[in-house]
Amino acid sequence: RRHFSQERRHFSQERRAKSIGPTAMRRSGSMLAGDRGDRRGHGVQLSEFWSHKLPTGNAVQVWIVADAGHLNQAAYRLNFLRPETVAAVDFQGHNLQHGGKLALCLVAFNDGNTLNCFVFDLLQLGESFAALMPFLQNNHVSKLIFDVQTHAKLCAQQFGIVLEGVFHAQSVYEMLVGCQASALIDLLEWCGVAPPQARAEATMMERAPELWTHRPLAKETLINGVHSISFLYDAGRVLWARLCSMGGQRSAQLVTQASQQRVQAATAAGWALRQKGVVAGENNDDPELDSWLARRFGNPNNPNREDRAPEGVVQAGDSPRTASWRATVAQLQPDGLRRSKSRALSPSRQRSASPGLNSWIAERNKVKGEGEGEGSVTERKAYRASSLPPKRSEFISSASDQEFKPSSPLLGGQGVPGLLGQGLQLDSLKGDGRTWAEILEDEQQQATQDEEKDTAELFETLQQVEIKRQAQADLAISLAQAELP
Repeated sequence: RRHFSQERRHFSQERRAKSIGPTAMRRSGSMLAGDRGDRRGHGVQLSEFWSHKLPTGNAVQVWIVADAGHLNQAAYRLNFLRPETVAAVDFQGHNLQHGGKLALCLVAFNDGNTLNCFVFDLLQLGESFAALMPFLQNNHVSKLIFDVQTHAKLCAQQFGIVLEGVFHAQSVYEMLVGCQASALIDLLEWCGVAPPQARAEATMMERAPELWTHRPLAKETLINGVHSISFLYDAGRVLWARLCSMGGQRSAQLVTQASQQRVQAATAAGWALRQKGVVAGENNDDPELDSWLARRFGNPNNPNREDRAPEGVVQAGDSPRTASWRATVAQLQPDGLRRSKSRALSPSRQRSASPGLNSWIAERNKVKGEGEGEGSVTERKAYRASSLPPKRSEFISSASDQEFKPSSPLLGGQGVPGLLGQGLQLDSLKGDGRTWAEILEDEQQQATQDEEKDTAELFETLQQVEIKRQAQADLAISLAQAELP
């Protein structure tokens, strides 16, 4: 019995979850800690919850939804939000501007007590993300979105969801400022809700957008997403107040209508791609790179492509810049291209090329007299200078010179009435031994002293004038009192 108790105790110790202590992040779910570590090692994001403190000092409740069970709970909460609720919605991913795949959906709203932020992992949820369709298509819940065209198109293409009740933040910024916001950080800074380090974080994420697709998500990536959606929610109130102060409720209604029109246009484009079977994330090549590849190598799948270079224009040894230039010239001047090709093929007009090492050595040996025949090496005499070095100048004295002997009539000499003979001495050209820095410092000190002296003289003059004015006033008072009976 004792042996059985020990085995049972050992088995229970193996199954018991290890205590991780009080942390700021409380992982939800019923899986064990060992299983969590294994899943994290294999690139799986877990559903988590924690209370996060924003740089502004406010608290936000963060929920990471990465499985179907927690998705149903979050969808139930969002689908039954009370009317007139305002929620900030944002999507993140890699290369979304060119048809990339959505990786995250962030939703921020206030339930009356605190700010809540839901982070939906779209890579793991997949098509089950359509459970949020009632919320995203609810026209009574306003959704503040920055990039409406991109997000509406990808939502329709990837999940078949049509966004409703959208308030386009970028349109409001353009209307109030008069220029287009290149990124969300421009809007946040203009509204005054972004902390000082927000732009640096946004720049970092713009340079490495692939971080949104890494699983599990890095802590810095999660914090950046939570900060951006929370600040966007705070910016919504500022935008609404400034818009109403500028044009009243009428301007706000116009913005809402314009936002919905943009959503409909983007949704139509996304639905067209979805019906054609174009999968988001599989055709997201860079258009500039595609154009260059088509000009450089051609596109065998589309021989009738307009920007494809004619056959034989681009040569194998051309650099990308030369290949692009040849393709452009071929499209603009096809006749000139044929003439240039005929001249290039002519034996009398060969293309110049840089000499190689062997050809350069051969040319060098030919000039030196070598290589004229096998074994015939012409010996050339080494050139030696036959002139003597110049005499030492008598004007520059040395330590061994006892006296200065001028050689120029201008300097004067024995029997020569030069400049020195007229009273000009070389000692007068010597300085006082100060460096330029010391001379400049002395001049600055002298200027400061002169300025102080002038200021003191000015104050002394003003004081004398004041004394004189006061004496005249006293005299006038005395005379007035003497005239009184």
